[in-house]
Amino acid sequence: MGLGLGLGIWWPTQTSIIPGLLKALCARATYCENKTCTTATLEEIAAVRYTAPVLPIGLLADYPGASAAYSLRNLIDTTTNVVRVRRSSDNTEQDFTSAEITDGTLTTFTGANDGFVTTWYDQSGNVNNASQATASNQPKLVSNGVVILDNGKPCLDYDSAGSDNFNLATGLTSVRSTFSVISFGDESGNLTQFLYGDVNEYDYASGDNGLILGEFTLDSVKNGNNKINSVTSDFLTTTRTSTQCLVSMIHTSSNGSISKISKDRNVNYNRSLSGKLQEVIIYETDQTSNLEGINNNINTEYNIY
Repeated sequence: MGLGLGLGIWWPTQTSIIPGLLKALCARATYCENKTCTTATLEEIAAVRYTAPVLPIGLLADYPGASAAYSLRNLIDTTTNVVRVRRSSDNTEQDFTSAEITDGTLTTFTGANDGFVTTWYDQSGNVNNASQATASNQPKLVSNGVVILDNGKPCLDYDSAGSDNFNLATGLTSVRSTFSVISFGDESGNLTQFLYGDVNEYDYASGDNGLILGEFTLDSVKNGNNKINSVTSDFLTTTRTSTQCLVSMIHTSSNGSISKISKDRNVNYNRSLSGKLQEVIIYETDQTSNLEGINNNINTEYNIY
């Protein structure tokens, strides 16, 4: 059965027409019913073709809903700038895309100097950018005119002084799942390091005495020990090369809070991150069902396992 539009033209049934095309056709048909409809207008109607929307691609498109997502690659193809960098020669700052980090644009900007990241842009769409205004606490991306790499990919270098950290624009209070690509640096007398921090705590934790989900004993993580401070009710997986780790944490018992990516040395316990960081993805939902898919996507990029 067809659909008549009062033009002496017989269209297919409504259910067989793609909605976008039907809308376009109906708009023109309505015009013809109310105005003198010329042959040219009818030809315009006949020429209408539906163009399917271009859907985004990338990890965040395949596994949506992240509360914050930081990387030196594009986690979704709609991403523009991934970092803002300060060059050491004159403290000038500039934004860079992931391609510009590796195509020479970044090192042209820094020259033979160092480049420090002042802002790590949130790719989740929530504009929860991670930033650091204090120069001495900014992780390094370029050293003496050369982009710093880990396993062949650009990385942020958190110095051994343990003071480098980022502050999230908006603290997250209901964190359930995190995915991180990191190489922990060994420090004498400081074998426990915190990747995430809460403004009121030295770690990513649930409550004042909650289950710690951000503290790593280096030997344990590097050996793939699936425990967090010996707490097995929360889920942690680690896979690694000789130094590089993919750390996937899922808080199954309760929510956690994150307002910092690492903590500076002036805040409790002196257990800040020292090492190289490439990617941080944070969800306020349980991603157990997507664990394998997210890990595989990350591994395809970084070749960790």
